[in-house]
Amino acid sequence: VPGVPGTQTRCLTSEPPATMYDRLFEQSYFLRYAPHLIDLYLWTRKMRRREGVRTMPPMKPKPDHIVLVNSFFGMETPKDLPPLMMAAGPVLSPEWQPLDQGHLDFLRGKKSVLFFALGTHVILRYEVLKKLLTGLADAMSEGLIDGIVWAMRATARKQLAGASAEADDASATFLGLPLPKLLAGAHPSWVFLDHAPQRAFLQHESVKLFFTHSGPSSANEGLYHGVPMLAMPIFGDQINNAMRLERAGVGLRLEKHDFAVAEVTAKLRAILADADGSFARNVLRLQRIATVASRRKFAAADLIEEHMYDWGLRFEREVPLLEGGPSATEGGGGGGNGGRGRQLSPMHLETADMRMSWLRANNVDQLLILLAAASGLIFAYHYAWWW
Repeated sequence: VPGVPGTQTRCLTSEPPATMYDRLFEQSYFLRYAPHLIDLYLWTRKMRRREGVRTMPPMKPKPDHIVLVNSFFGMETPKDLPPLMMAAGPVLSPEWQPLDQGHLDFLRGKKSVLFFALGTHVILRYEVLKKLLTGLADAMSEGLIDGIVWAMRATARKQLAGASAEADDASATFLGLPLPKLLAGAHPSWVFLDHAPQRAFLQHESVKLFFTHSGPSSANEGLYHGVPMLAMPIFGDQINNAMRLERAGVGLRLEKHDFAVAEVTAKLRAILADADGSFARNVLRLQRIATVASRRKFAAADLIEEHMYDWGLRFEREVPLLEGGPSATEGGGGGGNGGRGRQLSPMHLETADMRMSWLRANNVDQLLILLAAASGLIFAYHYAWWW
């Protein structure tokens, strides 16, 4: 993904240190990105019509259905939520694939390993990767790190080796090795893996730093396992995630289109040296919050079950949804309610304003009556005075 993406973000909120220019830049997002948004809307509408789905979701001020969001408020900006909406994240499995013997052999005896992963879809240009490789090699020569585990598919390695050959770059040596030999595993402290069990590596005590594209899963996993991050976002939500990680004090950012080799080494040094202990403190704080917040997936499951019990028992006839009975949209009478008959009670998680008209919910009807009464009194007073 070359260049600066159209969704480039300058600030997360209007809070300082956001400047007036930053805020105006964010407000103009829809104008700058309108052609892409219109194209996305038309494409989505066409796809929905082809599949027989409603063109637009229901436009209601508050949802009458459960909305579960894999959102981690420990890192993201908190927002006011309507009823039946729950931030259930970070949603992480309590189990993960373990390290194999080869992984453990590589980590044995190492004290400061960097785990490098940019996801499965990112293949960077040779010039960018060369700067990263040089910066990491300099960090290893300086003694900041004593091992690098780089998750890179064989396809990407082959492409990188080919690009190096086409560039005919005689200076492309890293720790005394040409790039093809480095990619082939010739260096004892540097390994490239087709598939790396990310969470197992992040959990290992030897891994001290996570170089990430700051995708949502990677960012959450890094926080959950308590590893500081050097983030280089590529596109989409990764850009905001990297800003959040930096603001939370658990990592630093690199701009993929504008960074220097020395910057890679300097930011690695800043995180690992942690002169004032702020990275360690913030990482521990977010790790503990993430550990607690990740349990909300069970509360989310409980909310679904609670809603299903309410669905089955607030009508005249119970329909055992949890026991494999007919769904609410199946036939059987009752006006399309799956044979449940008349509704006797409102939805228990529904606020009262959702069951009233806008006039009544906002007491506008009372205001209109008072205005009418006041107008009548004024008119009567003037009429009596005129007579």
